[in-house]
Amino acid sequence: MAGIPVGVRQLIVAYDVEHYSGRGTRREYATQQRLSDILEFAFEESSVPVGDAKIQEQGDGGLALLPTGGTVDEPRLIVDLINAFIRGLAELNEDLVEDAQVRLRVGLHEGVVHRGAHGYVGSAVIEASRLRDSDPVRSALADSSAPLVVVAADGLYRDVLSQGYYGLSGSAFTPVEVQVKSYSGKAWIYLPGATWQPRCPPSPAIEQEGPQVSTLQDFLNTPPDTW
Repeated sequence: MAGIPVGVRQLIVAYDVEHYSGRGTRREYATQQRLSDILEFAFEESSVPVGDAKIQEQGDGGLALLPTGGTVDEPRLIVDLINAFIRGLAELNEDLVEDAQVRLRVGLHEGVVHRGAHGYVGSAVIEASRLRDSDPVRSALADSSAPLVVVAADGLYRDVLSQGYYGLSGSAFTPVEVQVKSYSGKAWIYLPGATWQPRCPPSPAIEQEGPQVSTLQDFLNTPPDTW
């Protein structure tokens, strides 16, 4: 494509810290350091070579682009990454008071990515971020005591995670419909160590014609032309 750098297929990891704002400057500074430590630990545990993880920082969140294809064992990379987040967060939060603990939303997708003037460009980049920030994912984490929620794009789930590679069963993921801004689609949520069901939207009120009659006296007092 003219004027656009070469597109490279990448695993996109969109991450964000829950309840970051309002912590105060000192705690926000400490949270960012802890987030950086968690990412470094997760990449190391997933055998991502130093320098191969491309990061687009966004304060309390961001994007990590990891190599895929070629000799990369993608299923192992993804499963090891999820397990590393679980272990790293558990160890980190063990010594922190509740208000200082780090809980993450992580969106996973895969696709062709281009390096832009101010970050990374590609439909999978946008979709991973939308999945991470969607209401079902936010509510899954908010309604649980888990330190992590992972949401995978439908294609990535069907291609990799549904197959049960390396001990992570596809049945551990719950399907949800996601709609954020102009994006809508199916996704799969994994809440480690917790059971979870999507919140049901409130049932729409059923409109009934005519007056509501509950007793015989009400009926007798109802004008005939409204029956």
